[in-house]
Amino acid sequence: MLLHDIGHYPMSHATEHAAKEFYKARTIKLSDKTVDIDDAESVECIDHEQAGKRVVLNDRELRSILEDYDVNKVVGTFTREQDTPLNNLISSELDADRLDYLKRSSQATGLPYGNYDRDYLIEHLEVDKSGKVCLNKKALRAADHFLMCRSFDYLQTIFHKAVVGFEQMLQHCIVEGLKANQLNFSKTFIERAIESSEWHSWDDMWLINQLKVLQGRSDCTSIADQMITRLVSRKPAPCLWNFESLSLKTNVEALRAPIRRFLDDCKDDAFLAENIITWDKKFSPTDVSPSSRAINVSENVEEENKLIHISDGKGGSSPLIQHDQSLLKVLGERAYLFGRVYFVGAECNLTKVRQKVAVIANSHNFDYCLQKGKRQ
Repeated sequence: MLLHDIGHYPMSHATEHAAKEFYKARTIKLSDKTVDIDDAESVECIDHEQAGKRVVLNDRELRSILEDYDVNKVVGTFTREQDTPLNNLISSELDADRLDYLKRSSQATGLPYGNYDRDYLIEHLEVDKSGKVCLNKKALRAADHFLMCRSFDYLQTIFHKAVVGFEQMLQHCIVEGLKANQLNFSKTFIERAIESSEWHSWDDMWLINQLKVLQGRSDCTSIADQMITRLVSRKPAPCLWNFESLSLKTNVEALRAPIRRFLDDCKDDAFLAENIITWDKKFSPTDVSPSSRAINVSENVEEENKLIHISDGKGGSSPLIQHDQSLLKVLGERAYLFGRVYFVGAECNLTKVRQKVAVIANSHNFDYCLQKGKRQ
């Protein structure tokens, strides 16, 4: 449990996501060519679990501390490469990390969503006949409450306008740093950094300093320059256009298509492209972790095993979201849809940018979005 996140990138998931998207794009460009193994590894990015595996196996200091332990079992548990009942305590919808971080998030933000019944959930943990960690049926409502608290935490904290604005700016700047070779998060480079212990210095401030260096380069784009300035000075990007809707999942894609066309038109305008970033998101109350699935559980057994399971009292168990008594089963049929336009340019351009965004919105007949959303 102490080591499962040791492979996190600086700035955590934001950096990992940006790096994956960057190297994925490079891989697609090379997919029609024959490349040697070194070139192939230079366009491959590893996730934080695999990076953590390499840290535990190759870091000299850690190896000396863990010399009395089976390190392969340790990494096999948090990477789920070994099948043990411990897997779901380390990585699942009801793992120790999620039980803990919601409490920490609540303490840090002042929001009440960490006030779920953690002790009751722990007291009602069981292991079914297949070796899967699950909950006694008595804890079904406590599990519902826990997941609802996590959903509200996403909506109020992770999807907060200022938080999303900062994260989108950060990801954009990281991609610019990777393009300019100011940053390197390729598989080969990460493995070398771990082996040389350089990885130890890759903290949040290291990343910010790398972006400052990028900002001082002649090849730094004007939009990246403005965003780095905002990040360093902790100045939020104003949200110029905001849309939010809760709809049946069957209706979401039909509603999302015109939102994306509007956002694409904003980005296609040369002046706006230098001054804005856009964001759209679909989020269901059951999507409170990367492994969650809607009512129809995935055929992927490993992903299904990560879901919260409820004991049937006969040695078996089934996912919480399939139970008729579960509120999440009903809410899983609905999803939130978000659409936003953020201003990231020089302050002197704000009025003109706001006017242009409004004109494009009106051309898409988005008056109802502007009324339901908020303009700042």
